Amino acid sequence: WVQSQFPLFLESMNESITEIENAREVLGQTSPWDADTRVSEDFLRPLFRSFYQKTGMAGRVSKSDYNFLVEYMEPGEIDNEVVDVLDSIVHVATNANRQEQSITSNLQSP
Repeated sequence: WVQSQFPLFLESMNESITEIENAREVLGQTSPWDADTRVSEDFLRPLFRSFYQKTGMAGRVSKSDYNFLVEYMEPGEIDNEVVDVLDSIVHVATNANRQEQSITSNLQSP
């Protein structure tokens, strides 16, 4: 079903992007593509609202759901700051897991 509706979805998304870009320009706001734009609040929220309205789909994408968007990006398009933060999270989680395993191993040893 999704594949059969893809042209509609793509057209609706492109229209929604254009609408939000134009609205921001009329309101004297920065482009959604500028680095200082709070994309999750100032662009994605109205974008998905418009998209769902155009497609007639019932849906709401919250900020915590935006991670699915990475599937549509090339690795080079992901901001270095995001990569750094995610690398830090992996580092902390890996060290915590090692410490937990060490503690568990020490507790089990006579």
